[in-house]
Amino acid sequence: MEKKKRRRRRRRRRRRRRRRRRRIYKNKNMKKNKKEQEQEEQIKNKNKKKKVQEQREEEQEQEQEQEQEEQEEQKEQEQEQEQEQEQEQEEEQEEQEEDSEDDDDDDDDDDDDDDDDDDDDDNCDDDDE
Repeated sequence: MEKKKRRRRRRRRRRRRRRRRRRIYKNKNMKKNKKEQEQEEQIKNKNKKKKVQEQREEEQEQEQEQEQEEQEEQKEQEQEQEQEQEQEQEEEQEEQEEDSEDDDDDDDDDDDDDDDDDDDDDNCDDDDE
């Protein structure tokens, strides 16, 4: 009987020890696993943040490039407009100069015509006499 009791006690102790060890190991492993998971999550989050940041930077760069292109196009258009205006002004000026020359010529012609008329008048008078 005594022997049986001892055996039982021993078995109980062993079981308790095993259970305790298992619990301890289990807890340790749980903690370890949990830490590892957290670290992985942190790494994932960092990577995500980096990606998002890179995307934002790329988008900003693209926007800046687009703005630059638009500005350049606008400048080119303005330059073209200015050139066209200058060309138009030059043409107008040339036309005005030509017109003024023509007017001068016309004036001279008119003067000549007047003289001719006077002569004609004079001639008429002569005829009357």
